[in-house]
Amino acid sequence: MLYAGNASQSDTLGYNIVNDISSVVYSNIINGTTRLWDSQKKELQILPASLQKIEKSSGVTFAGCAHLFIYESWTMEKKLSSSELLGFYFSTQDKAGQTVSFGYVDAKELPDIALGTSVKLNTNGNEPLTIARVLRCKLYYFNIVQYGGEKITETSQALELKSRKLKPLMKFIECPPLKEIKKIRYSISRNDSMFNAAGAKKTATMLDIMEDFFIDKKETLYSIAGDYAAELKKKRTIDVTSVIVNETWKKENGIIAEEPESVIFYINRKPMKELSLREFIDLGIIIDFKSAYDILKEKEFSFRILNINGNEIPYPYANSYYSALKKYKWNALTEFVKYD
Repeated sequence: MLYAGNASQSDTLGYNIVNDISSVVYSNIINGTTRLWDSQKKELQILPASLQKIEKSSGVTFAGCAHLFIYESWTMEKKLSSSELLGFYFSTQDKAGQTVSFGYVDAKELPDIALGTSVKLNTNGNEPLTIARVLRCKLYYFNIVQYGGEKITETSQALELKSRKLKPLMKFIECPPLKEIKKIRYSISRNDSMFNAAGAKKTATMLDIMEDFFIDKKETLYSIAGDYAAELKKKRTIDVTSVIVNETWKKENGIIAEEPESVIFYINRKPMKELSLREFIDLGIIIDFKSAYDILKEKEFSFRILNINGNEIPYPYANSYYSALKKYKWNALTEFVKYD
């Protein structure tokens, strides 16, 4: 049996597997997809209504579980070792420090989609990961608290056992190295260009050319305006207020490759339809004899990072996060920003 504490999962992992598992399992219990039991023996089922009463009376939530016990079966052989996930036991503490035991969930009673759920990445997170992969590859902080039916109470014993057993176990489990990947969203705007101030002129030129493009090709503009098209046809002026770009950034051998994935034009401060990369390229916008796609790749314009891995970046820290992405460890962006 393995123990993973909510508070012991470092931010540098890029996620908190205790939070992710607790949240996914809770949803499946409440909607009746998965049963919650009193223990691994499964003698008494705790119904969703009963679980919610426990939460209400204790003032704590299952999804905010502090302690996760992971039951696994390890087969250790010289030529082939393997592990099988058996189930989870959830508990936490209330405000008075008293233990609140929620119960046990059999892994076989969870739908495949539950463990196939992607973990929620923070800004330090990299390659998208499923709960199943994190568990299989032991990509989280844990201690062994029971092995071969014997409880492990001494820290030194747990560490020695982990050191001795984990390597031969993982030898036969396919776990490719994690890739350094970030999902980045940024804004190109005349009045919001924190980074690369020297590129402010380039930004103005870009937006002016985009305005001229849509003035000349109004039907194209109306086609991406959606519900705003009717109102837009009444406007005398067309102002490309800003452009929001979603990209995937990959770092390999210290070199960062940035690939646009979608674009949203803001016209007269109203968002147009989100365009896929293919749709954006097919518009045929040319800036300084280059395609708009090439311009985005070169990044000689001013822009501000809005979001990393789905996490909003506060305005004052946008420049620091960009600097961290360019010159610091990708699993420790928050550390750089904290001291920048």
